[in-house]
Amino acid sequence: MHANLYIFFFVKLKSMPPRFEFSCTDGTQFRCNLHRGRCHGRKANGRRCTRHTYRPLTRCWQHTRSEQKLNTSRTATRNGVSIGRGLFAWHPLRAGRLPRQQGESKTAYDNRRRVFRGDYRRRTGPDRIGDTIARYDGENVSLPVLENRYGDHTAPYGMTVFTGNYMDGACRRTVGSYVNHSSVRRETNSRFSRGYSGGRNHVAIIATKNIYHNDEIIVNYNQGLRRNDATYYVINERGCGHRTR
Repeated sequence: MHANLYIFFFVKLKSMPPRFEFSCTDGTQFRCNLHRGRCHGRKANGRRCTRHTYRPLTRCWQHTRSEQKLNTSRTATRNGVSIGRGLFAWHPLRAGRLPRQQGESKTAYDNRRRVFRGDYRRRTGPDRIGDTIARYDGENVSLPVLENRYGDHTAPYGMTVFTGNYMDGACRRTVGSYVNHSSVRRETNSRFSRGYSGGRNHVAIIATKNIYHNDEIIVNYNQGLRRNDATYYVINERGCGHRTR
């Protein structure tokens, strides 16, 4: 009897969706369950993957690597602060671990190791734009909704798409939600690009430098924003915290 109860509660706990929790010492609170979806990846036989996933929403870990050339993993601590998980480039053949072949030029070797090509100032036209790494997706929300959730505090997964239009990835995430922030220019290797397609606003992560296997994808969250903007990111805001468990 006790064994059956244990198995029941264990299965029930495993089936519960991860929960996002945000709270501040001034009483501001917001909680939600992450959306669950079936992996969009395809097996070798052409059939759709049967796995279900919460984070990232669109693909399981295996198809995130093989189809999106990305991987999520724990990242290094910066300035004594634990960052948690991050987004890394993943070469399907792991070419970044292969040594340089005899007689192979540096350009050919770099091209073999490269996962995403960055922006180039010398190029002109559409070819000048770097590769699209991933899309940063979430709920399209208005400013009152954003303020109702987080007050005047930093929205951990908030994004300004256009004036008066915002995106919150706290409850509905994609692999792009794992990208970490740095305000140091030499550390960043990507940027956000806003656009409109398919009847909705979207944000894409674009490579600004050549990115190789196992390089972490880092972007400046506050690029183009002013300090008084609704989604201006304050690192380690005092009195506030969030977690997903």
